[in-house]
Amino acid sequence: MGTAEETSSLSVVLFARNSTSLVMQTIESVSELATEIIVVHRDDENTKIKALLEEIAEKEKVRTLSHTWEGDNASAKNAGLDTANCAWILALEPGEVLSEETRKELQIFLAGKIARNPYALFVQRPEAAGGISPEQQLAVRLLPAGGQFHYVGKIGEQIQSRDHGSFDLDYLPCTILQLPELQSTENKKERAKTDLEIGEEILTEDANNPRICNLFGEALQVFREFERAAQCYKRAIEHSEKGSTEMLEGYYNLLSVLEKIEGGKALRVPLCVEALESYPLDAQLLCAMGGYLQSEGKPDLALRSYQTAYQYGEVHPETWHLVDMAEVSAMCYSLSLQGCDKNDDACVVLEEASQTFPDSYRLKRQLLNLYLKQAKKEKSLTLLEEMPFNKKEREQLKKVVSGVIAISESDWEKGRDYLLESFNAGCRDPICLRWLSMTLVQLQELNEARPVLECWQKLDPTNGELVKMLAVIDAHKKPLQKGNTKVRTQT
Repeated sequence: MGTAEETSSLSVVLFARNSTSLVMQTIESVSELATEIIVVHRDDENTKIKALLEEIAEKEKVRTLSHTWEGDNASAKNAGLDTANCAWILALEPGEVLSEETRKELQIFLAGKIARNPYALFVQRPEAAGGISPEQQLAVRLLPAGGQFHYVGKIGEQIQSRDHGSFDLDYLPCTILQLPELQSTENKKERAKTDLEIGEEILTEDANNPRICNLFGEALQVFREFERAAQCYKRAIEHSEKGSTEMLEGYYNLLSVLEKIEGGKALRVPLCVEALESYPLDAQLLCAMGGYLQSEGKPDLALRSYQTAYQYGEVHPETWHLVDMAEVSAMCYSLSLQGCDKNDDACVVLEEASQTFPDSYRLKRQLLNLYLKQAKKEKSLTLLEEMPFNKKEREQLKKVVSGVIAISESDWEKGRDYLLESFNAGCRDPICLRWLSMTLVQLQELNEARPVLECWQKLDPTNGELVKMLAVIDAHKKPLQKGNTKVRTQT
């Protein structure tokens, strides 16, 4: 047995591809943790790679490995694994980084473990623009050295035992973060181009390989070839083992592309029903089904779908799924209950969820909105004290609470005055903007409502309620009588 330093040593291995700037960011992220960093690169005349190699040459701990590219990602990565000198190997992609917290957790873990089994870690994408949660996927990334494990697969490469036998896989509660640049159009197209070239060759020999069908469809989708992508996903579903990760990914992918195909929206509900036969408690499918049913004007059925997701929903960690799926299920269920005029039940759901996830700011915000909707002053004020506002923000929102309570008692002018006091003091919280806009429109003070709505629009441009109020103002063609309300428009 080696010394403690030897048994905790770590080789970080990454295949450079052409992502030169991303490689450097990954190196910087792990430089203090790693004993050595191995950068595998293509043996070609790529000018980007040449520039990268010159920059890497100045870095401590980093060594490069030239590999003849034969259209096989697994082969390139295995070249790096085979030259690693440390007890542990951490496999990363260019553009993947470790947070300071994860570096500390890994350092502690490595100090107390002898390398025997591979470990799976979560890989997390950044939250998409307009999204509700980042996505994550469980993947095998931490390996014991010694050549027992290697990658297989020209694309979509996965870890296997070299003797093709089963092996014990452990889970390490650490997260690898993908940089936003990794999801840029340029980077996605570059990866998709390679996947299409290699995938087409594989599918020529094995046309119904479900994993490759999914990957090929995803690559087609990057280039907006939605019809062809849908056909690939259908083949992946048809030829997957029932209940497998590949089948579930096929359903997720096909549902995502149907929105881009003419007539595809009408197929979403029956496809979701089919998927739920194999994955009856999948939270993402259940929430998707709820949304589709709501859009078709079936709120009672949507409510049942959200309820099942909230009470019994599960996620399949090997597929890409929302990090905060449980919170999202609670929010969807609560909103569905409110849509069915079951506000008290919605309160119970959000109160339970807030206790389960005490650090969830958005659950508390939704609960505050609901308390205000029900004119629950004391509960609103108590909740404000639990939320991460500074003193000035909290005092402004207390004025908003007073204004909403006055409105609930049909004193619109008094409510307006409280809300305006908060707004003119600088409050731009959406709760203040929503209630003030609604109040000014109700009082027909439409000229004064517009600047408030425009402030709100900057924060939430697609909000349906906001759009309707702006339409009300725009519908008035005659000059409007200006009231006595003074709205300060500076932000």
